[in-house]
Amino acid sequence: MSSSETEITAKTETVSVNQTRAAKSVSLVDKVLMLLSSVRFGIIMLSIVLVCCMIGMLIMQVEVEGFAEYYAKLTPAQRIIYTKLDFFNIYHSWYFTLLLAITALNIILASIDRFPTAWQYIVKPKTKASANFVKAQMFHAETSLPSGSQEVAEKIQSTWLHLREIKSAVNESRLIASLILGLFFLSIYVLFAHTVIFWILFLTGLVGSLYFLLRGIRFDFIINEDNGKKTVFGQMNAWNRLGAYIVHVALMFIFIGGFLTSRYDVSGMMEITPGESANKIFTQKMAVDGPAMGEAPLPFTVECTDLQQKLIRPEGGLEATNTIDWLSYVKIKDGDFVEDALVHLNNPYDYKGYRLFQSKFTAFGYARSIKLRLEPEKGGNAEEVTIPRNGAVEVAGIGKITYSRFFPDFQITRQGADSVSPDYNNPVAELNIETPDGKRRVAFAFNPHFAEETFKQAESAKQKDGQENLLLVNGYKIILSDFEKAAQGHTLTVQYDPGRTPAYLGFFILSAALCGVFFFSHQRVWAVIEPDDKGAKVFVGANTNRNRQAFEGRFNSLVESITGGSKDE
Repeated sequence: MSSSETEITAKTETVSVNQTRAAKSVSLVDKVLMLLSSVRFGIIMLSIVLVCCMIGMLIMQVEVEGFAEYYAKLTPAQRIIYTKLDFFNIYHSWYFTLLLAITALNIILASIDRFPTAWQYIVKPKTKASANFVKAQMFHAETSLPSGSQEVAEKIQSTWLHLREIKSAVNESRLIASLILGLFFLSIYVLFAHTVIFWILFLTGLVGSLYFLLRGIRFDFIINEDNGKKTVFGQMNAWNRLGAYIVHVALMFIFIGGFLTSRYDVSGMMEITPGESANKIFTQKMAVDGPAMGEAPLPFTVECTDLQQKLIRPEGGLEATNTIDWLSYVKIKDGDFVEDALVHLNNPYDYKGYRLFQSKFTAFGYARSIKLRLEPEKGGNAEEVTIPRNGAVEVAGIGKITYSRFFPDFQITRQGADSVSPDYNNPVAELNIETPDGKRRVAFAFNPHFAEETFKQAESAKQKDGQENLLLVNGYKIILSDFEKAAQGHTLTVQYDPGRTPAYLGFFILSAALCGVFFFSHQRVWAVIEPDDKGAKVFVGANTNRNRQAFEGRFNSLVESITGGSKDE
């Protein structure tokens, strides 16, 4: 006896020494990796990132409108501390980026460390079990049947296969209703997104939903034999074991998107006028001491071809309260690539990751097109022509008439023709005319009221001084009979956000993964049949990785199908 005790003591001491040596042999790198792959460390890092986000919400950021007034109300101590800690621009701070990088590293290492175990549930399910293993499960029951083990195994398999179709009907109907509702809202969003990526995600979600409907919500059963014992094994939703890792992938996409946005996003303004092109934007970087203006080049050229403004009341002005929509017709030129595009309210245009938004307009009265009435001085039929902005038209007897400029409130000043206000008080169009004999001259198309008065004065001067009526063009009076109101120019906001697509993709995957994690569970059931003198002894056991209460009812149904009563009976 003493000898045995000595042996045990010696072995214990040997194990203790080996463990001590093993502990001492753990390198610093291993300790760091163990820390970085720790779930507890990951929760701490996520909590710190969350605190930083809360600071960013509670303290107004420098790029938010109204920051100057907010900054002026702070105490001198708050200004110094917040500036030193970069709280006014926390999402672009070096430490916030570092926190995201460490958290991302933790997610990667934790996933690598734990993924192989979860993957075993998929590739190597435990299809053979023993009575002791079944008794150790979350739910278990046992009974005796008079039939042979093979007959019992086949009966259990067929009974459970039939039972799964009946018991899943209610759950399937609920799932179908949820999926239809979810797909409906997703399709509405997709229809208004107008991007290829969301159509791809929509189709992927549809295919995945159909898979879960047809395959993923039912048990699959198989029979195995080992040392005379038969095991009926069934499981469903084994993929649920990977849900956490899909969440990790989604978080990585979101982190990458946030990093790309914080470091490489570009946003600025571009003023466009028909007939002009631009290949750069004017940027404004906000800082505590004020905005810093700059320029950023574009990898393509934007040429404005036309501007339009749809008014509620055509007789009204260009104010925003009288406007339905602003439309900017542009042409994108990128080397040999040329494409016509339309940017209007709530409908941006995307090209190479750049988004062109309608931002504001120059509230100075202009005309998108003008309608001229050409009246012969000596009488006869008048002719009417319509000329678009920067356009021209050929008129017999006059020549080529080109629409040059528009004055909403025309007046002759010392500097020449000008508009004294941006309102349509006295609209006049300036024309360039090239006569058939090659001569060029400038003419004005007056509105009917102003034209009548002006032509009378010119006619009086002609009769008094005998000079030629300079307002006539080859014997024609040119009257501005109508015009389409439009702004003189528009301003587009151009935004380049390389992190937008990864972040959107991450949020989509995260939503789908969380639904899969919490709405489904990996459920496994075993029926171990051991032959005995009276027939067969059946041990039934099952477990689930979540939603235990809901699974208990399903397990009772499986047991009742074998025993004819509850699992307790």
